[in-house]
Amino acid sequence: MREILGEYREAATGLRHEFFARIASAEPGAYTEAENILERIRSYGLPDEELGEMEHRLKAVLATEREVMAPVPANVPVCITVVGGDEKQARYDEPLKKTFESGMGTIDLNFRHTNWSSNQGGQFEQMRPLLNRSDAVVVMRRIRTTLGRNVRRHCPVWIGCAGDSKSSIENAIRKSVIAARIHKSRPVQSVL
Repeated sequence: MREILGEYREAATGLRHEFFARIASAEPGAYTEAENILERIRSYGLPDEELGEMEHRLKAVLATEREVMAPVPANVPVCITVVGGDEKQARYDEPLKKTFESGMGTIDLNFRHTNWSSNQGGQFEQMRPLLNRSDAVVVMRRIRTTLGRNVRRHCPVWIGCAGDSKSSIENAIRKSVIAARIHKSRPVQSVL
């Protein structure tokens, strides 16, 4: 609402609280959400010094995470599905598919643009077979709240994408590929 009213400083204040909550969280994808929040605040065009503390904290947390993260095997094939967005984001589908055809191993990349339809239940049921075989899902910002919630509940590995640009979507896909490969590479624990 604050964004719509042009109250970017106030919107940034609310998002700043959510940023630090995400940084402190142990939930999967929390750091990615923090990155997305920071990117969103940057889009407001506020002075850089207002973002300094957040950027410094995120950089420190990500550096620590990279140190403990094992190498990700590039030979693990993955299925990634991008959910959300509308016709504006749909125009990036083919260029993004071409970007991921080489260089990162085997990636089955799928897109389900949901537009702003109020038929969330029908959309979710139609994409359920694809979600079931997806190793990770990118959830776009432009998605109905209930549909996004259902997708995130259904898919254990998901990455949020706060931006609408091709580069934001590409970055989220890269992160989802890594997250999916890490998830698939973990040994399966049996219950005795």
